[in-house]
Amino acid sequence: RATLMQRHAGLVKPDSGEVEILGETGDGLYAARHQTGMLIDGPALYRDLSIRNNLKLQGRILGDLPKGRIGKLMKALAITPRDTGNRTVGGCPAGLKMKCAIAMALLPFPSLLLLDEVFGGLDTDDSALFVDLIKAEMEERPMTTLITGQFFAELYPFATDYLLLEKGKIVRSYTREELQARIPEDLQRAQELEDAFKTIRKEDLDA
Repeated sequence: RATLMQRHAGLVKPDSGEVEILGETGDGLYAARHQTGMLIDGPALYRDLSIRNNLKLQGRILGDLPKGRIGKLMKALAITPRDTGNRTVGGCPAGLKMKCAIAMALLPFPSLLLLDEVFGGLDTDDSALFVDLIKAEMEERPMTTLITGQFFAELYPFATDYLLLEKGKIVRSYTREELQARIPEDLQRAQELEDAFKTIRKEDLDA
């Protein structure tokens, strides 16, 4: 999963084939990646700056951000002065660092959002805030989100298309409609959804 993200982000070169982002290939990838927000291999933050100042610095680098963008993202992810105080990022809990990195990835209104294993750094309440924020961003403008995860139940509430990877290869794909037709509507608990998908995966890979 990480290699897939790294190739799209331009961090590694593919051994074969071609990368396409937002309809662009080759020399056009440079411009396309400027329309891409990404969080890969964990938060990459300035440890000696506060969360807000990390976001402000990124905003200056990007330029032309509308007033209030940083505050809106912090509010949506429940990043408050009470949580952060005057601490630098280096002294913040892992969950706060992850939320800061998510806000940073969303800061420039990306057309493509690449997120690698973000749920692993969030608790249940923060995961719900994250899902609501992604939904809101996608409702406001066209944005494709590619997100990796180890647990189906984390992705099922909002993902529309699913790729099942085994040893770096796509072995099966599903649409949300295909999965909804095979997963009982009354299943709500995470473990129930996880077990249902494991059964579907086994049936399809054994077929």
